[in-house]
Amino acid sequence: MKKNNTENIERQLRTVHDYDTFLKENNEELTAIHPGSYLVELIQARSLEKKDLIKAVNLNTGYIYEIFRNEKRPERDKLLRFAFPLKLNIEETQTMLKRCGYALLYGKNPRDSLIMFCISRRKTQIETNILLHKYGFEIL
Repeated sequence: MKKNNTENIERQLRTVHDYDTFLKENNEELTAIHPGSYLVELIQARSLEKKDLIKAVNLNTGYIYEIFRNEKRPERDKLLRFAFPLKLNIEETQTMLKRCGYALLYGKNPRDSLIMFCISRRKTQIETNILLHKYGFEIL
């Protein structure tokens, strides 16, 4: 079966008359990857050690391992914490969010725009949290 990109799927949705048929033909394309699986892929692709990432993310170690084993699904902000030690750029961060089924960072949202600013400037999670707090936003 041919892989559909987002544009093709959206085009099909505008013209389809029967959602059951659409779903049968595109079911594999409509599933999000578990954040734990995606993070493990990123860690391996970047030749990083899980233990180094765990220290940098500043979450409970057991909770992080539960994420890696797909036992827990972190909320969006907790997933965003991984973008900093993984040194993801904006595009890679958006891809992570999208592939894992979360809302993308939205530039017109003041808090999201500050997070995007920090990611694009390669700031650390701590530096980002300081700025979020400074401007009255909830920290990551």
